[in-house]
Amino acid sequence: MNKLIDNSYSHAKLDVIKEKSLNYVIKTFDYDLNRVSCNISKQNQFTNKTLGNVSLMSVPITEITKHKREISIKMPYIDGLNGSDIILYSHRSNFISFLNFVESYFLESFKKVNYENVDANILLKKVDDIFSNIRFKIPISKKTIVNSINKTKNYAFPIGDCHGDFTLDNIIIGNDGRFYLIDFLVTYLETPLQDFVKLKQDTEYGWCVRKLSKSDQTKANVFFDKIKALPILKKLEIEHTKEVKILNLISLLRIAPYVRDKITENWLVHQLNKITRDL
Repeated sequence: MNKLIDNSYSHAKLDVIKEKSLNYVIKTFDYDLNRVSCNISKQNQFTNKTLGNVSLMSVPITEITKHKREISIKMPYIDGLNGSDIILYSHRSNFISFLNFVESYFLESFKKVNYENVDANILLKKVDDIFSNIRFKIPISKKTIVNSINKTKNYAFPIGDCHGDFTLDNIIIGNDGRFYLIDFLVTYLETPLQDFVKLKQDTEYGWCVRKLSKSDQTKANVFFDKIKALPILKKLEIEHTKEVKILNLISLLRIAPYVRDKITENWLVHQLNKITRDL
């Protein structure tokens, strides 16, 4: 549980309790409660799926408690691995199962999309919101980002269902062999490409391993290379190059207002420097 708390940038309070021999997670939010309520609804509305030979479900929210200044949710504690634990402690069978899961997940996600022209102003508004809340100096100017976005006035986005925060921290490989999703996020643009860039946040930029030792990060990169080599992900990168590039930039920028430690700040500055060279 400490790893979950350390890796999270939402800074919600997490507790584990025991009731009638069952363990539950209590997660308490004290910020942006309207959005939190939308995120909770999104998690509850997720339809469980069978993807090939893999079962996927959201962790059910069994109880919601609302107060004036906070919202708490109660969920069953799922025994299994997530985040950096998937990389460091997974058995080979879990590793293969995870690759199958990722490939099946994105193949399924893009079966039910409608392509729509999206005005650049939607992206620019999100950038405005982010910059109004950044508390430290980042190595990329707002003007540079705006100019990059404005190179294309209308973007063709595949619009459809997405988790919204599809990082390894929010995927659990249960000891029962099932896959579980937690911490759904309602985004400014509901497209499965959001899930793709969130996965890239781990596999390309090392979000979930940023606080691990260099040797563990090296081990993780072997795992990440296998994920990045999946045909469906390579296909998405090629077919949606400009959309992925902009969403990827915004996805990393969205972390900036929540940074509270030097390791994450240094990690983010380094990654934004890399992205700036590609604009």
